[in-house]
Amino acid sequence: MNRLRQAGVVISIGDFGTGYSSLNYLCELPVDILKMEGLFVRRLGAQAGRARSYAIAETVVAMAHRLGLSVIAESVEIQEQLLDLCAMGCDAAQGYLFGRPLAPEKVAALLVRQPQAALPA
Repeated sequence: MNRLRQAGVVISIGDFGTGYSSLNYLCELPVDILKMEGLFVRRLGAQAGRARSYAIAETVVAMAHRLGLSVIAESVEIQEQLLDLCAMGCDAAQGYLFGRPLAPEKVAALLVRQPQAALPA
């Protein structure tokens, strides 16, 4: 993995915070990006359960940034979630709010129309 990274490959840990993804990997692996598990994102923007979910997501973003890593939030489905993520400094987001999965032949046409997508400032 170190040789891949030295060759310019960006390495990310997916589903960070659940399953086999653990804090230990941040010490052991040469990673650049954390992909925050959607379970932490889904309750953002909602009233019930929001405070704890916001605290967890905000802590993941802050910890990643302290380690020099970027954060991508998975499963962003509503504008309120995106606004919460922007407020906590999340670097990027993905999910149905931005678009549904596409067939390979439709991806090229989308990239021509929208060469860059980013979080609102």
